[in-house]
Amino acid sequence: MNTRETALTIAVPFAGGIDYLRRALESIFAQPAGNWIVMFVDNSPDEDQRSQALQLLAAYPGDRIRYVRNERFVSATENFNRCIDLAQTDLVSTVHADDEVLPNYATEILSLAGRQPDAAILFVPVVIIGEDSARAFSFVDWYKTFLVPRGRGDLVLDDERSLRSLLRGDWVNGAAIAYRKSRLGDMRWDPQLPMISDLDLWSRAIVSGRFMAGSRAPAAYAYRRHSAQTTAKSTANLARFYEEARVYDLIAARAASRGWKSAQSVARAKTILKLHLLFLIARDLVARRFDALGTKVTMLGSLSKPS
Repeated sequence: MNTRETALTIAVPFAGGIDYLRRALESIFAQPAGNWIVMFVDNSPDEDQRSQALQLLAAYPGDRIRYVRNERFVSATENFNRCIDLAQTDLVSTVHADDEVLPNYATEILSLAGRQPDAAILFVPVVIIGEDSARAFSFVDWYKTFLVPRGRGDLVLDDERSLRSLLRGDWVNGAAIAYRKSRLGDMRWDPQLPMISDLDLWSRAIVSGRFMAGSRAPAAYAYRRHSAQTTAKSTANLARFYEEARVYDLIAARAASRGWKSAQSVARAKTILKLHLLFLIARDLVARRFDALGTKVTMLGSLSKPS
């Protein structure tokens, strides 16, 4: 495919996990033919994993695949940045190598981009799947559906109210994202924030005058919840809560710089972090995991102190 005629680069950042990668690629190439190309950004430190990934890619049309191999292993956030930087199209989306897309994925992103030509960041709705790729229930994701602003038409996030809404629950799924490079400029993920860099990026975009746009339906991306993913591990050891608390403080300062007092107040309160911890504490109580419960109670107490 002539890259100059391609409207969308679907970037797949890969570090490992061949079985999930196989399903990810199958779902991407099950989409109807269109003006999109896959860019596979290989960040695997394991030669066997890399070899198997190349075998999987060889099964698909070569004119729809661009393979890029990192010279050295980089962090996940750095690899996402490489996906944006290396794309030869203005519009680039990222598909996690352990997720899947639905048949309307590229079509939905391109349609949204056409309706919102000035949006720097675009997002589409998701469904949750489990390790077996079947639809799954996640309490956190179910709860976030109630935080999505009501209304008709595309979601546009471009002001204090938008930032305040994200701070109350971070309801945009960070995997189902596309970027318009010409509007995003030099703004990228912060490598110092390996787990909550999406909310950090979105807040910087909104505060700087850029905006995000999302479609309401139908779902176009399948986000996989599984025990081996980084999110699950960082929740279990509480690392994500420390990072989230830091990001909320950073966002409070950004909001203050714009005179957005209500967004600043929501960021300082960290209510959604406290609610998440209370949910985990309740679960530990039921399971009688008292040691784990104690560390969460201590974390909850630290969050309740004035920032």
